[in-house]
Amino acid sequence: MKTNPTTSGPAGSTLDE
Repeated sequence: MKTNPTTSGPAGSTLDE
């Protein structure tokens, strides 16, 4: 899992994008 700041900040950290 990678931290994705563009996907709702903290919520993006649960996404693998």
